[in-house]
Amino acid sequence: MATEQKLQSLFNNLDRDQDGKVSINELFLSPGVALNVQTTTKLM
Repeated sequence: MATEQKLQSLFNNLDRDQDGKVSINELFLSPGVALNVQTTTKLM
């Protein structure tokens, strides 16, 4: 289970423009998330 500190770190990494929000573009531009989505959609 992820700790609050790890989740905050992940959020900060995804929030590239530091506006306090993670946009869809930021989410899909993240290499780890994009790869995960790509792999998951190919499996379905």
